[in-house]
Amino acid sequence: MDDEQADQSVSLELLADLQAGLLDDATAARLRRRIRDDPALARRYAELEQVRRDLHDLADDTADSDIPDDVTARIGSALRGAEPQPARHAVVPRHGARWASPAVIAAAVAGLVAVGIGTVVVVSGPDEPARTSAGPKAASLTVQRQAGMPWPDQQILGLRGQRPDLGVLAAPDRLRSCLEGLGYAPTTSVLGATTLTMHDHAEVLLLLPRPERGSVMALVVTPGCSSTDAGLLADAVIPDAPGPPTQSSR
Repeated sequence: MDDEQADQSVSLELLADLQAGLLDDATAARLRRRIRDDPALARRYAELEQVRRDLHDLADDTADSDIPDDVTARIGSALRGAEPQPARHAVVPRHGARWASPAVIAAAVAGLVAVGIGTVVVVSGPDEPARTSAGPKAASLTVQRQAGMPWPDQQILGLRGQRPDLGVLAAPDRLRSCLEGLGYAPTTSVLGATTLTMHDHAEVLLLLPRPERGSVMALVVTPGCSSTDAGLLADAVIPDAPGPPTQSSR
C-alpha cells in the first residue's frame, strides 16, 4: 500500500485520536495492527508523534517570544473558529479529559513548530474559548495524549533493565489475553513493565517492541486488560535503540 492509498483509508484525525487515547479498544487494536503491517501508515503515525515531541522539546526553551500580539490573536481566532467535525468512529475520553479535536490540535501544533513560534495555545472544552498568550513555554499547550503517560521517556526506557512487574498480568493467560486485546500477537515479548497507582487507580505500564528499529511502544493499561476489554489508558512511540526482550507471554 502506498502513501496515497493509506491517506484514503486512514485519516489524520483517526491517527490523532489513536495517539490521544480517544478510540475505543476494538478500534484502537485494529488500527495498531494496520500501522504495524503498513509501512506508509507507520510513517504517518511516526510523523504525528514527532510533532508531539517537537512541542515537548519547546517546553525547555526559555527564550522570550518575539511573536507579535496580532499574530497571537489570529492563531487564537483560528482555533476558536474551527468547526467541529461529525464523529466517524467511536471515541472514549480517558481519565476525564475534556474533548478537543486531536486533529485540530495537531494541525495547530504543527504550524507553530514549523515557524518556531513561542506562543502558548491552550485548548479547552468544546464550549470554552481557546486562550492564547505570548510566552516562552510551549508546555502550557494542552495535549490529551501526553497527559496519560506517567513518566518521561528515559525513565520508561529504563524498565528494560529491570525485572518486569506485571502485577496480575504476570499470569501467562492474562498477559496473552491482554496482548490480544491491544492488537498484539499473544507471544509478543514484553521489554519492560511496572505497576503504578495514578489518580487512586491501579495501572500497568508495558513496554513492547515495534517493527521499526530504533523505537519501542509504551502502553498504560488497567489491570483488567483482556482480549475483550484492553483497558488502554495511554500509548506512545518512544524513539530508542531496541533493548533485548526480557519476558515472553509463551
